[in-house]
Amino acid sequence: MKQMSFFDGTQKFRNDKPIRLIELFAGYGSQALALKYLSVQFEHYRISEWATKSIQAYKDLHATDDRTDYSQGLTPAEIKAWLTGKISTDYSTPATAEQIGRFSEKTVRTLYNNMRATRNIGSITQATAQDLTIVNTDKFLYIMTYSFPCQDLSAAGNGAGMSKGSGTRSGLLWEVERLLSETARGGGYELPQILLMENVPQVIGGGAIADFVQWREFLEGLGYKNYTQLMNAKCYAIPQNRNRCFMVSILGDYDYIFPPELPLQYRLKDFLERRVNEKYYISDEATEKLKEQITITESTTVYATRNRIDKIDTEVAKTLCARDYKGFGTGFDTMNAVVEAKCEQVGMLSGGKWDKLHDISRRVYGVDGISPTVHTAGGGQQELKIAEPTAYDEQNGYLRKDGTVGTLTTDGNSPKHNNRIVEPGDYRFYRQAVETLQENDCEAGDTIDAFNKRVNKDGCSPTITTRPEGLKTAILPVTSDYRIRKLTERECFRLMGVKGEDFEKIAKSQSMSSLYHLAGDSIVTACLMAIFGLLLEVDYKAKITELTEELKEK
Repeated sequence: MKQMSFFDGTQKFRNDKPIRLIELFAGYGSQALALKYLSVQFEHYRISEWATKSIQAYKDLHATDDRTDYSQGLTPAEIKAWLTGKISTDYSTPATAEQIGRFSEKTVRTLYNNMRATRNIGSITQATAQDLTIVNTDKFLYIMTYSFPCQDLSAAGNGAGMSKGSGTRSGLLWEVERLLSETARGGGYELPQILLMENVPQVIGGGAIADFVQWREFLEGLGYKNYTQLMNAKCYAIPQNRNRCFMVSILGDYDYIFPPELPLQYRLKDFLERRVNEKYYISDEATEKLKEQITITESTTVYATRNRIDKIDTEVAKTLCARDYKGFGTGFDTMNAVVEAKCEQVGMLSGGKWDKLHDISRRVYGVDGISPTVHTAGGGQQELKIAEPTAYDEQNGYLRKDGTVGTLTTDGNSPKHNNRIVEPGDYRFYRQAVETLQENDCEAGDTIDAFNKRVNKDGCSPTITTRPEGLKTAILPVTSDYRIRKLTERECFRLMGVKGEDFEKIAKSQSMSSLYHLAGDSIVTACLMAIFGLLLEVDYKAKITELTEELKEK
């Protein structure tokens, strides 16, 4: 689905004016970050954001050097009255006067200063056309973005929808309608020339399509031409399977064609940190309960997971791919099938508390494909999980979890006591490794050095267990050592297209859980860079290449 408007514009949009950016539902400001990464000069003109964690993140990222005490001369009571109705502490409901009344003086002054420094008008429900102050459009290009809440539209939500008057969080879209209607009525204010919407694909499908058509027709009534496209981050050089709906609306008779897809050069493993704190790893007990998703064919190779021997095909099932929790219907996906990389689900955690968690919390992914969609995890083992092979040290060879050097053995009596070794990034075990050992005349009872001898690094480095007849008589079980861990906060932000230096700014005042939420609730910068770059005639392809090179783990 390339576009939703009935008629295309007749001329190409070109801009020669200074840009003023207005971000509604701003989050930490991924739209501003995209323009920054494109090296486009713009003014942070206004934002609307009510979540206190997001307000702090936006300030730390985009107004780092502003240390002005805007609250000077105001009493705590005056500041608390000003904040009432403008902020939320839980992302869902406005903070009441009673709640704000319990805030310390330091807290309310910090909040007030953060909002003033970022020109934040607070909750969109309280905003007016006067707060936006869009004037002098003959001298400035106003770009207004609105990534309204998706909770009531996404597959993980409750399906409450976004109908006008429904009172749902996704229904906050109609507050944007109210603001534009007020602006259109005059009073000295003007409409922004460019609007950019972002949301989940369900916004143009299922029960929401009638509401979306109503919204589009409203914009057309104001004089906008609307162009809609589904864009997946994996099709714009970021290894995350994040499919989102974007709509560019241009005031006047202008045409717009969405940017073509870009090659995906990297995989999830390229964005992973080399050194990860132990706190991100789940317990060995939980790892033991991992159930592998397997496919058995004639070319099956046998392997063992510590206490259990299973079979796995040399090819991983291509259909195990998560799109936002339980997935979007294929009817929404109009992307060309040019990206072969998949988010590879290698198993499901089971037993005890794992069976009580949502399906997305139990999935474990490999690192050779792309990442599933980063979501707004808030702790409690809800974060994305990956199976990470045992580390390989160039000087010492393959390492156990405790960091000691592992060896290959032919002890076939107790697989769980064998050294469990795997080539980094490889979850598939091939006969090639066994055949290499045979060619080296490996016999029962031999001990094989893991680094210097008889290891085929093009396949894997297995622990071999033999039968009395020797290596030639049967498919051989090999064991692997891997650990399951959550993606780190930094890795999640890399998958959202945020550079390391900017992640450090965002993380400055955030908890671990709030960082996961901020990442999952945002927009991949590469997609925005492509949209803005094409609109503003910037070489976005080169800029996105620079970005991905910087995001890659060095």
